[in-house]
Amino acid sequence: LYTAELEQDLTLRNDAREITDLVELSNGHLLTRGTFYKNRKSGPALRMWSAAGEAIGDLAGSDAELSYVAQTPSGRILAFDVSGQVWLWRADGQLEGKQKGAKTEKLFRVFPLAGGRYVTLGDKNLLQLWSAEGTPDRVLVEEAPRGPQQIISLSDGRFLTLSMPSALQIWEEDGELGPAIALERANSVVTAVPLTNGKILLNLSGGTIVIVNSDGSLREMPFPTGPDGRYHHHKIIKLSDGRLLVSTSEKGTYVWSADGEPGPRILDETISGARLLSDGTFLVWPINQYDLQIVGEDGARGPVLRGHTWDLLKAFQLADGRILSWAKDSTIRVWPGSVDQAVAWADDVIERLQPLTLAERCQHYLESPSTCDEADKK
Repeated sequence: LYTAELEQDLTLRNDAREITDLVELSNGHLLTRGTFYKNRKSGPALRMWSAAGEAIGDLAGSDAELSYVAQTPSGRILAFDVSGQVWLWRADGQLEGKQKGAKTEKLFRVFPLAGGRYVTLGDKNLLQLWSAEGTPDRVLVEEAPRGPQQIISLSDGRFLTLSMPSALQIWEEDGELGPAIALERANSVVTAVPLTNGKILLNLSGGTIVIVNSDGSLREMPFPTGPDGRYHHHKIIKLSDGRLLVSTSEKGTYVWSADGEPGPRILDETISGARLLSDGTFLVWPINQYDLQIVGEDGARGPVLRGHTWDLLKAFQLADGRILSWAKDSTIRVWPGSVDQAVAWADDVIERLQPLTLAERCQHYLESPSTCDEADKK
């Protein structure tokens, strides 16, 4: 754990067992889930911690093999294990019980759906639907030659199963089969992004972007090949307000609406990641660059955040408005998220170095014009 000022705090460990997942509960408690591969070291499968990082107790011992842990809408703690059992605890960590709910001897993956429900993948690629509280529901597929690599929740309650390279199936909210989506064999899905109104954006390997309508019909977006015949590559980034940033090789970066309509270009270059900031601007990190850039909705360039020396991995905005980023050079940095925060940070640094007079502060634009005008009158 780290404090808000990035000072190292307590370390969470499941003894010698590696931790593969961290879950924060609604009461602030933390859960650490241990790995479940064959040659793992000894330690609890699930340990509970206080928000301050103090161990409360072990919810599942060293013999348990949990593949997924989450908190249910009622506040209970739910876990699936690799044998298909469902575990339930009260919010305080008291075990309520466990039962065999999966229609399979082994459970390989758990896919969370919107609204808290789940789909599990078991032996012979059996797919089963579960309620948000861990109650087993209908079996979707008894047996199949290939299981889904991805399951995506749609905005209208339905979900999409994606089996590589190009087999896509929409399922209705109640688990009934919906429309199947037929793609050309040469195309495989790179990414699938849910849009509003039950639509889906498919980014295909052949350089094509396709919008799947709620009835399963397809609309191909125009992206012709370049002058040398090469296909374009797209990076699709979904923002917190539902809009998309579509970054296309040799074309730049565009803002698309939440229902998949192309909008204006905001950058000439391509990006590898982005975040929507609280003031409506975009925080982006361009491909093959080590800096972050703040960009307005109209494409106006804002501050450049320099300090990392290798590729950016991720960044986001903290609750207090500051920006946290980390990169492949193992550095984590915190940046001011607004002009006011930048001035406050500069004030703090300058005060620790050597206090300035009011006249000096005005000379370096560290006070508002009105404050400096009043000082001149005096």
